[in-house]
Amino acid sequence: MSRNMIHSISLGVVSWIICAFLAGLSAPASADTKLGAESPEPIVWGILSHSKGCVIFREYKKTKVGFFVVVVTAKSHGELEVVETDGYVMDPKVWIENEENMNALQRVAIKDGIRYVKIQDKYTPADLEAARALCRKDSVTD
Repeated sequence: MSRNMIHSISLGVVSWIICAFLAGLSAPASADTKLGAESPEPIVWGILSHSKGCVIFREYKKTKVGFFVVVVTAKSHGELEVVETDGYVMDPKVWIENEENMNALQRVAIKDGIRYVKIQDKYTPADLEAARALCRKDSVTD
């Protein structure tokens, strides 16, 4: 075989791998939207009783895709973005969901008496209102 033929076969294989990988990345996203019309319930953590303030986060996944000569890589991680606050100013507005940041958020919750409510990325006005109701409750352990 000539070098040109080997090179063109290699490019074809690499193109096929990249297309298959990208199709795999988009498949879970479309499957998530078809799971059902009902959104998951908001998740509450931090101070569950007699909190002094509340922060509502939107949880989403972020994926970085890297293309190299033959290899395609993807790294995914969760992020929390502040949607709104009640009685508290949260800075920064975006938190990467890793052990270090979750521990830091828990320390802030204990120190400042803060309740956190997490809603999903594609939230509806009803989801946001349910999160607000959890913020207003005196205790969510009942």
